[in-house]
Amino acid sequence: MTEIRSIAKPTRRPGELGIHSLDHFSLAVPDLTEAAKFYAALGLEVKAEGPSLGLYTAGNTHCWGRLIEGSRKHLAHLSFGVFEDDLPAFKARL
Repeated sequence: MTEIRSIAKPTRRPGELGIHSLDHFSLAVPDLTEAAKFYAALGLEVKAEGPSLGLYTAGNTHCWGRLIEGSRKHLAHLSFGVFEDDLPAFKARL
C-alpha cells in the first residue's frame, strides 16, 4: 500500500474494481544532471537513488516520481494504487 493513506483516504464502491491513486511516475531523460536542475527549480526535492533520481515534495517521504537515463525523453511507466484484496481481480482482468 502506498503512503497516500496518510494524505487522503481512498474511497471504495462495493462491487467495483478501481484504482484509487497514482503512486508514482517514471520518466526517461537524456541528461539526469539537467533534469535534476529543472525539477529542483520547480521546488521538488531531487535525491540520487542508485542510478536514478527520486522526486519528492518538501518534507514528504513518498517518492512521487523517478527519473532514469534514456536516449530520449519519454514516459517510462506509471504506478497506480489499488486495494490489496483487489489484486487477484486486476491480475485476472489484465
